[in-house]
Amino acid sequence: MWNALLAFLFIYIHSMMKTVVITGSSKGFGLAMGKEFLNQGYHVAFSGSNAQNLNRAISSITFDGEKVASVLCDVRNCGDLQNLWDMIFKKWGRIDLWINNAGVAQKTEKLWHSSTVDVKNIFDTNLLGAFCGTQVAVNGMLKQGFGKVYNTVGFGSTGMTRTGLNLYGTSKHAVAHFTKAFANELKGAGIIVGTLQPGMMVTDFVNAADGSIYNKSEVQNIYNILGDLPDAPAKYLVKKMIHNNTNGKLLTWLSSSKVIFRFMKHLFVKRDLFKSDAHQK
Repeated sequence: MWNALLAFLFIYIHSMMKTVVITGSSKGFGLAMGKEFLNQGYHVAFSGSNAQNLNRAISSITFDGEKVASVLCDVRNCGDLQNLWDMIFKKWGRIDLWINNAGVAQKTEKLWHSSTVDVKNIFDTNLLGAFCGTQVAVNGMLKQGFGKVYNTVGFGSTGMTRTGLNLYGTSKHAVAHFTKAFANELKGAGIIVGTLQPGMMVTDFVNAADGSIYNKSEVQNIYNILGDLPDAPAKYLVKKMIHNNTNGKLLTWLSSSKVIFRFMKHLFVKRDLFKSDAHQK
């Protein structure tokens, strides 16, 4: 009798623990968010399209294995995203947060030099992947009756343009638009949809497709002023996501006041975020 009661209590408590799913979480900002959610007591599902990177990420986690799951997922395939939802929902019985974070950078070239292959890869990953992920999560959350979906945006989401980043920026501008549309269409449904703007982070995402840092001196200068390693924005934005109950909200790490402060601080204190391989982890 007591064994059965203890088993029931274990299952009940286990099922009440909140769960987050993060695409593109085998490294960088996604991995940092996943670790912070674990610190906050969540079950965390890590996912990525590269098995080696995903295994390396999981091996870097020291939390109880019962709180961690990993699922291979290529966000360019909407079926993979549905499978990701189904597997995690079956495992833990609920998904409280879903974060579409997977993305790829572009080669630093003018728009008319972009190949069809590059255009398709960026739009399929950054745009289609985020849209399908949002769609899968929203449909699942409507059935369970609650949940939050966040899409990571970046350069271009506000309409800013810059040569060498405009293909990427186009994809992120579209993500910001459809995220706002999802939020508007879901008013009163009990589901929260919002965007994350983590700012400039020093990860291997600042590398061009060929693996070399593009515009090296320019990139390093501005990133050393305004950039961060992923941990700081991850800790800040994870807490914001957990506590936010406003549909359609943009959660921002690098605010205007921080930008002004950092430019002033740079006059007196110099940083070097590129001095180690930390940006690749």
